[in-house]
Amino acid sequence: MGDCEPVLTVLRNLCDHDTEALEWLTGWLAKVVQNVYDGKPARIGTAPTLFGAKGSGKGVLEEVMKACLGKWNVASITQRELTSDFNSYLDGVLLVFANEGWAADGNGGRSEKLASKLKDAITCHDRLINCKGVPEVTRVAVENWVLSSNSHRPTDIEKGDRRMTLLRTG
Repeated sequence: MGDCEPVLTVLRNLCDHDTEALEWLTGWLAKVVQNVYDGKPARIGTAPTLFGAKGSGKGVLEEVMKACLGKWNVASITQRELTSDFNSYLDGVLLVFANEGWAADGNGGRSEKLASKLKDAITCHDRLINCKGVPEVTRVAVENWVLSSNSHRPTDIEKGDRRMTLLRTG
C-alpha cells in the first residue's frame, strides 16, 4: 500500500478544508472506482462542480483518476467540446472532466441551452454518439462528470438541484 496522504491533501484543498464536503467528494470518487471494480460502471447522477483559484488541485484530481481508472477511460474536455454537436469522446469513457466548460453563451452570459445539455449529460440513461461522417449510435451512458473552472462557477445551479454539487476550492 502506498501513502495516500498527498491525494488526501489535494482533496482537502479541493473542498476548502470542509470536512463534510471532503466526505462527500471522497465518497463520490470511491463510488466511481467501486462501480468499475465491481464490473458494473454506472452513473451516479450528480457531478462535483469545482471552482476556485488556479493551482488548487483540479488538474491533479484528473491525473489521480486517470491512474485509478486508466487514462483511456477518462476524457478531458473544454467549452469547445461541450458546444459541439459531435461527442465521440464520450464513447466508452467512465469519467469526463469538463475543464473551463461553463454554461455560458458567446457574449459572457449564461446559456440555458448548454446548461440543459450539461444536466442531461449528467443524468441521461442512453446517449447518441455523434461522430463526423459516421451514422449515430446509441450507447448506454456510464460516464460520470466533474465540472471545473478557475474563475467562474461552471454553471448556474438551482437551489436543490441534485445533479450538481458545488465545491469552492481552497
